[in-house]
Amino acid sequence: MARVTTLTQLIEAGARAAAKCCGLDYDEVCGVEADPDEGYCDSSTCVAALFEDHDPDDARGYYASQARATILAILPILADDLAGVAEVNSRARYFDRDRAKERKAKQEARYFEIMAIECIHIAQAIRTRVAAIMEGEG
Repeated sequence: MARVTTLTQLIEAGARAAAKCCGLDYDEVCGVEADPDEGYCDSSTCVAALFEDHDPDDARGYYASQARATILAILPILADDLAGVAEVNSRARYFDRDRAKERKAKQEARYFEIMAIECIHIAQAIRTRVAAIMEGEG
């Protein structure tokens, strides 16, 4: 069975990447989390190192919100691009079909027509899948 990616997984991966770009470790246990009685963290790679209140949960939430906004902005563009590739491929297969018809190669023409229709279905599937991810259903 194919792996299904959820919006939550994309956001978590994006949040980790955003923190890493700042030189921070999203998954590092903050000293404040490890020992709340001491309430001190001296790690320069703690996810909350750049936040004045040094709250790791707030810091992770910040990186996740930035990742979510970025992902939701990029996904529709990416879906249109990928679906566009499939649609271009579909037009090429219809062209191949027409050329085969000119040569009276009926079986070959039917093959290219089936491929063209499959490309259209792929384009629709890409758009449907991305819409489901964006709606939190994927």
